[in-house]
Amino acid sequence: MPYERFAVRVPHGDIPRVVDALRSYDKDHVARLRLGLARYYRAFLWDREAGGMAYEWTLAGLQRRMQAGAAGFLHSTPR
Repeated sequence: MPYERFAVRVPHGDIPRVVDALRSYDKDHVARLRLGLARYYRAFLWDREAGGMAYEWTLAGLQRRMQAGAAGFLHSTPR
């Protein structure tokens, strides 16, 4: 999931100043984030009737982890 296309990271220590941090983004950056959100919002909806694809994204993520783990297992050196 390319979170950087629709979200910003706020360090834990900056949470008391989160409103100021969010207001510091220029309009072009906010517009790009909104376009990213428009593209990926369905990944967070579970209701399929509403177009949700969270289940599918979850399965795809689990499959990638499984494949990466299997690849690491197959390529590991004996101890």
